[in-house]
Amino acid sequence: MWIDAKDIKPGDVLLGMFNGVAARRDNVQEVRAGWWCRVYVLANGGYDVMTYRADARVYIERGPLFHIEAVSKHSDERLRLTRYPMSRQQCETLMGTISRHPSRRIELVEVQA
Repeated sequence: MWIDAKDIKPGDVLLGMFNGVAARRDNVQEVRAGWWCRVYVLANGGYDVMTYRADARVYIERGPLFHIEAVSKHSDERLRLTRYPMSRQQCETLMGTISRHPSRRIELVEVQA
C-alpha cells in the first residue's frame, strides 16, 4: 500500500519498487522526525538509515513479522538465527539458504507485539 513517509511505523516493510517489481525490502526498526520536514528511518537491524520528505509517498507492507529459530531435536534448546524480525516471504527465502543438520530443525516463529 502507498502511504506518506510520515506515517511509517516500526515493523513496516518498505518496498523499493523498480518497474513494478519489489527490488529491495527494508524492515523498519525505528522512525524519527527530523529537521525541515524530514523523516529518518532506521532499518534492517540498524544497518540502513534512509531519509524521506514527510510528504513523500512510499510503498509498504504491513503484517506479522517472524524470526527463524533452530531447535535441537534432543532438547528444547532454541537458537535465533535472525538479527531482526522479517516478513514471512523474507524468512522463507532465507530458510532455503540455511544448511540443514540432522540434530536440529528450522522453525518460523511469529514475533509477538
